[in-house]
Amino acid sequence: MVYKADSQRAESTPEGDQAVARQLMHLDRAVALGRIGGDEELLRELARLFLMEYEEALAAMRVAVQNDDRLAVKRTAHTLKGSVGNFGAASAFEACRRLETEALEAAKLETAVREMEAVMNLVLPEITAVAQGQV
Repeated sequence: MVYKADSQRAESTPEGDQAVARQLMHLDRAVALGRIGGDEELLRELARLFLMEYEEALAAMRVAVQNDDRLAVKRTAHTLKGSVGNFGAASAFEACRRLETEALEAAKLETAVREMEAVMNLVLPEITAVAQGQV
Protein backbone atom coordinates (compact mmCIF):
# COMPACT_ATOMS: atom_id res chain seq x y z
CA MET A 1 0.00 0.00 0.00
CA VAL A 2 1.33 3.43 -0.92
CA TYR A 3 0.92 6.32 1.52
CA LYS A 4 1.00 10.04 0.91
CA ALA A 5 3.23 12.24 3.05
CA ASP A 6 0.16 13.59 4.86
CA SER A 7 -0.50 10.03 6.12
CA GLN A 8 -3.71 9.62 4.10
CA ARG A 9 -4.06 6.32 2.36
CA ALA A 10 -3.53 6.39 -1.39
CA GLU A 11 -4.76 3.82 -3.85
CA SER A 12 -2.61 0.74 -4.07
CA THR A 13 -1.42 0.11 -7.58
CA PRO A 14 1.29 -2.19 -8.92
CA GLU A 15 3.19 0.89 -10.09
CA GLY A 16 2.85 2.58 -6.71
CA ASP A 17 3.91 -0.53 -4.81
CA GLN A 18 6.94 -0.86 -7.08
CA ALA A 19 7.83 2.80 -6.43
CA VAL A 20 7.83 2.15 -2.68
CA ALA A 21 10.01 -0.93 -3.21
CA ARG A 22 12.47 1.18 -5.23
CA GLN A 23 12.55 3.85 -2.53
CA LEU A 24 13.33 1.32 0.20
CA MET A 25 16.47 -0.44 -0.89
CA HIS A 26 17.80 -1.11 2.62
CA LEU A 27 14.64 -1.58 4.68
CA ASP A 28 12.05 -4.31 4.36
CA ARG A 29 8.72 -2.62 5.02
CA ALA A 30 6.82 -5.92 5.09
CA VAL A 31 9.15 -7.28 7.78
CA ALA A 32 8.89 -4.08 9.79
CA LEU A 33 5.09 -4.02 9.62
CA GLY A 34 4.90 -7.74 10.34
CA ARG A 35 6.81 -7.25 13.59
CA ILE A 36 4.31 -4.66 14.83
CA GLY A 37 1.04 -6.08 13.61
CA GLY A 38 0.77 -3.89 10.51
CA ASP A 39 0.37 -0.64 12.49
CA GLU A 40 1.55 2.15 10.15
CA GLU A 41 1.44 4.86 12.81
CA LEU A 42 3.49 2.74 15.21
CA LEU A 43 6.06 2.17 12.46
CA ARG A 44 6.37 5.92 11.91
CA GLU A 45 6.73 6.48 15.66
CA LEU A 46 9.40 3.78 15.95
CA ALA A 47 11.27 5.41 13.07
CA ARG A 48 11.09 8.83 14.76
CA LEU A 49 12.35 7.37 18.04
CA PHE A 50 15.16 5.54 16.28
CA LEU A 51 16.32 8.73 14.58
CA MET A 52 16.36 10.60 17.89
CA GLU A 53 18.26 7.86 19.70
CA TYR A 54 20.69 6.99 16.91
CA GLU A 55 22.63 10.26 17.08
CA GLU A 56 23.06 9.87 20.84
CA ALA A 57 24.13 6.25 20.44
CA LEU A 58 26.62 7.14 17.74
CA ALA A 59 28.11 9.94 19.85
CA ALA A 60 28.39 7.60 22.84
CA MET A 61 30.02 4.97 20.65
CA ARG A 62 32.61 7.44 19.37
CA VAL A 63 33.47 8.46 22.93
CA ALA A 64 33.73 4.80 23.92
CA VAL A 65 36.11 4.13 21.01
CA GLN A 66 38.27 7.11 22.02
CA ASN A 67 38.34 5.84 25.61
CA ASP A 68 39.00 2.26 24.47
CA ASP A 69 35.81 1.19 26.27
CA ARG A 70 35.14 -1.79 24.05
CA LEU A 71 32.41 -3.15 26.30
CA ALA A 72 30.42 0.08 25.85
CA VAL A 73 30.88 -0.18 22.08
CA LYS A 74 29.65 -3.78 22.21
CA ARG A 75 26.54 -2.80 24.23
CA THR A 76 25.71 0.10 21.91
CA ALA A 77 26.16 -2.08 18.81
CA HIS A 78 23.86 -4.67 20.36
CA THR A 79 21.18 -2.04 21.01
CA LEU A 80 21.46 -0.61 17.49
CA LYS A 81 21.33 -4.12 16.03
CA GLY A 82 17.99 -4.74 17.68
CA SER A 83 16.64 -1.36 16.64
CA VAL A 84 17.55 -1.62 12.95
CA GLY A 85 16.38 -5.22 12.94
CA ASN A 86 12.89 -3.92 13.67
CA PHE A 87 12.96 -2.22 10.26
CA GLY A 88 14.12 -5.30 8.38
CA ALA A 89 17.39 -3.52 7.59
CA ALA A 90 19.47 -6.65 6.99
CA SER A 91 22.69 -4.90 5.94
CA ALA A 92 22.63 -2.56 8.96
CA PHE A 93 21.71 -5.44 11.26
CA GLU A 94 24.70 -7.41 9.96
CA ALA A 95 27.06 -4.43 10.32
CA CYS A 96 25.94 -3.94 13.92
CA ARG A 97 26.26 -7.67 14.61
CA ARG A 98 29.80 -7.63 13.23
CA LEU A 99 30.67 -4.60 15.35
CA GLU A 100 29.17 -6.23 18.42
CA THR A 101 31.28 -9.35 17.79
CA GLU A 102 34.49 -7.50 16.94
CA ALA A 103 34.21 -4.75 19.57
CA LEU A 104 36.37 -6.65 22.01
CA GLU A 105 39.19 -7.02 19.44
CA ALA A 106 41.09 -3.73 19.44
CA ALA A 107 42.65 -4.33 16.02
CA LYS A 108 39.22 -4.62 14.34
CA LEU A 109 37.27 -2.07 16.35
CA GLU A 110 37.77 1.13 14.36
CA THR A 111 37.23 -0.61 11.03
CA ALA A 112 34.02 -2.21 12.29
CA VAL A 113 32.74 1.15 13.57
CA ARG A 114 33.47 2.82 10.21
CA GLU A 115 31.71 0.01 8.34
CA MET A 116 28.68 0.24 10.61
CA GLU A 117 28.50 4.01 10.13
CA ALA A 118 28.76 3.66 6.35
CA VAL A 119 25.88 1.18 6.23
CA MET A 120 23.80 3.25 8.64
CA ASN A 121 24.31 6.29 6.38
CA LEU A 122 22.53 4.31 3.65
CA VAL A 123 19.70 3.26 5.96
CA LEU A 124 19.05 6.56 7.75
CA PRO A 125 17.41 8.37 4.79
CA GLU A 126 14.97 5.48 4.44
CA ILE A 127 14.15 5.47 8.14
CA THR A 128 13.64 9.24 7.86
CA ALA A 129 11.23 8.71 4.96
CA VAL A 130 9.30 6.18 7.05
CA ALA A 131 9.21 8.58 10.02
CA GLN A 132 7.80 11.32 7.79
CA GLY A 133 5.20 8.99 6.27
CA GLN A 134 6.68 9.34 2.79
CA VAL A 135 6.87 5.60 2.15
